[in-house]
Amino acid sequence: MVITKIEEIAKESFEIYKKQPIPLILGVVITLLGSVLIVTAPPLLFGFYQMCLRAMKNEEIKTMDVFKGFNYFFRSWGIMLVSGIAIVIGFVLLIVPGILVMILLQYASILALYENTGVRASLKRSYKIARANLGFSIVLCLLLAIIDGIGGSITIGIILTMPFTTLCTCLAVRNLTAKEGKQTIGAINKTKKQ
Repeated sequence: MVITKIEEIAKESFEIYKKQPIPLILGVVITLLGSVLIVTAPPLLFGFYQMCLRAMKNEEIKTMDVFKGFNYFFRSWGIMLVSGIAIVIGFVLLIVPGILVMILLQYASILALYENTGVRASLKRSYKIARANLGFSIVLCLLLAIIDGIGGSITIGIILTMPFTTLCTCLAVRNLTAKEGKQTIGAINKTKKQ
């Protein structure tokens, strides 16, 4: 059942990716190049997540949409810092806790945009959703890490795999929150009006 759910997410992700590959790929390029400055990494990543959430809703996206992540500068940094520190502490405590923390917090950034929540609420929500769907979350995290790992081992590969894996995570968030009867894309709709 878990594999079937992930297979459905992968197929839907690929279909979404095929509709708008150029802005998604260019969004990754800007995110990766801009991340060299370190301070811009979390907001650009948030902007890329936002692009994927909008593509998931079948909305037209533009490459420059990646810069809309700067509207969430402090939130993006908050989530990245807190989850990053928790993961590092987990790895210091014999690797397995670090992997578990990674799995439990994998949805936090996307939830912050999807449900328009703050740092603490997004981290708590990610923990709650991942824990309630632990088998699914473990398999998803491992498969997406393998895909991005393979992509990262080839010079240009990550540019092609990152849109797919991010779309998969966005779709997982949508499906897992819908399962709870909570379907919102708060921040995306809010940003669209701006």
